[in-house]
Amino acid sequence: MPNTSHNWLFSLLFLAIILLMAAWLGRSDFGEQSASVCELDKQDCAISLDEEDGKISIMPKPIPLEEELDISILLPAGVTFQAAHIEGVNMFMGRIPVIVEHIEGRHHQAVSFLGSCTEPQMHWRLVLNLKRDDGQALHRQWDFYTHSR
Repeated sequence: MPNTSHNWLFSLLFLAIILLMAAWLGRSDFGEQSASVCELDKQDCAISLDEEDGKISIMPKPIPLEEELDISILLPAGVTFQAAHIEGVNMFMGRIPVIVEHIEGRHHQAVSFLGSCTEPQMHWRLVLNLKRDDGQALHRQWDFYTHSR
């Protein structure tokens, strides 16, 4: 009988360790993150931060493939731009850089370029990495879609 007790205790301890590891692996080391329900292929989207919002937009619409995209970023006060990229959601396309070409105050003008794909409808995600004035990392992301012609 003592053997069964030890087995039960060992199983319970093992389960607790597995649950703790799962919780640890599920945590985010990437700062505060936010996924927006606003789709950039349909409208300009807010960059939500505390009481003040910024704005992000991609032109032209509909968003084309194999043509330069103009990305306009108006940052909320109290944050600085760190980096941005676009990634494919329904198909791996690597990290496509978003290149800032002009900065005027809080307004950043950037460009990017989406390659064509075999999928008739591509699901994309634009990821924006920011930093608060106090050093806290912030990540915002917006989804959008393109359609092959």
